[in-house]
Amino acid sequence: MVLQQSRSSGSLPDDLLAARWLEGGRDPAIGLDCLGITLLAAELRGIPVEDPWPRLEAAWQEAGPKLELLDFPPSWRRLDDVRAAQRNDVAVMTVVDFHRRVPGHLGFFWQDRMIVSARAECGVVLEPFERLWRQILGVWRYEP
Repeated sequence: MVLQQSRSSGSLPDDLLAARWLEGGRDPAIGLDCLGITLLAAELRGIPVEDPWPRLEAAWQEAGPKLELLDFPPSWRRLDDVRAAQRNDVAVMTVVDFHRRVPGHLGFFWQDRMIVSARAECGVVLEPFERLWRQILGVWRYEP
């Protein structure tokens, strides 16, 4: 099972990389969305985080996806420069429309320059920061 993976391991568990995409998915055996893989990756690294979607869903449906609606807990700090991102940080990214810069995708820095996320077209994927940095709207770091 995925959760038996060592918290200090640099490699992503194979069964996690094999997970398919599923909107609202929180179980790698059934499917994960980008929030689901981000929550699971944080859990694997021993970072306590609760699923914010039950609080966020109504606000996003009413006002649309807006960065200011993301209410990271006080133990998470937004970085001034996305290029300072490192292992265990969370990236909030645009989806398709780069002109409007609206949030709609999450990723977790599994390694310093590698982001794990889930995409509808391919499931869970590990991608280099250099490929995604222009899509990143903000990076948050857990600081207990």
